[in-house]
Amino acid sequence: MFSPYTPENNELFKMFAKLEYRQLPMFYAVYLGIKPLMDTFIRYEHYLELKDEAAKHGVLVGHNGMMIASPDEEFLKRKERFRNPGTTKMIAVPFDENRRDALVHAFISKYEDKIEEARSLTWYNLFVGEHQLAQPAIDNYRYGATLGFPECCVKFYAAHNGRFCEDNYCWEWNTPFEVCKNTHGDFSYLCNHIPMDFVYFLIHHYPCSYNCKITMELAQRVLEGIRELDRGFADKIEWHLKLPYLMFNEKKAFALNGEIRGNRIRYDESYFLGDFRDLETYDLVRSGNMVEVNNENIIVFRDNTEIGRYPAVGNYRGKIYQFH
Repeated sequence: MFSPYTPENNELFKMFAKLEYRQLPMFYAVYLGIKPLMDTFIRYEHYLELKDEAAKHGVLVGHNGMMIASPDEEFLKRKERFRNPGTTKMIAVPFDENRRDALVHAFISKYEDKIEEARSLTWYNLFVGEHQLAQPAIDNYRYGATLGFPECCVKFYAAHNGRFCEDNYCWEWNTPFEVCKNTHGDFSYLCNHIPMDFVYFLIHHYPCSYNCKITMELAQRVLEGIRELDRGFADKIEWHLKLPYLMFNEKKAFALNGEIRGNRIRYDESYFLGDFRDLETYDLVRSGNMVEVNNENIIVFRDNTEIGRYPAVGNYRGKIYQFH
């Protein structure tokens, strides 16, 4: 599951898959004119290759400086005491073709004005010496529109925690569990954001619910557009999005090839959707073939024998997702 996919019929798509296969569906969406802009991090030489090839197909590639991807541990520990440090942990440096240790923060769009908008709105929480500078909440709100996220979804997260206008910490409570609470009825696979950045997905935002009508319409357009260009890829995307998922938190989940019955999933194959440096912590699931989730524990079985459990608190808070 979730193995890299290489398109065969288009040199631009083939190049992008070689450079950054994880966001391939979003590149299709930009190419199709459905998504106004996407961003990614790529090496400088790859940035130049992609920029030249994309221009031949009417797609523009710009940048917003560079980031060093692996800051030292002392840097990260020093920042842990700050509130809301964010999940992106990189050191920003000026754009410099000689910085081979840094990644280009690249914007991809068919529209120059969207790239300019993105440059003015995208900045992360910054640490300068011992001081933290948080980006204004309104910039996050506007960037959602630049990326083509549905307004209802952006507003749900902006308003949900009641802090949007209070102190700029507008994403503090925004997790997939809030999406679940706000969903009434069946979960649509078209709203399945869980595997985003793992090759087979259609949306790159948290929907306001798992049957958000506007998100479903957007995802359907992307799916049908991809299907017209590459039916095999579209079929793989649809199959992956309909798998059962076990969510620990917004950055740690498993896709499981199996069947849900009540609060249990019986499965014969699993794939970890998270940071593989953290895989050992969650590797118990890969050793089993059934998981039970209750209010107190996530319990893993092998052939009906319990082999271990996670307490359902903190990073191990669990939820089974079934998409149709």
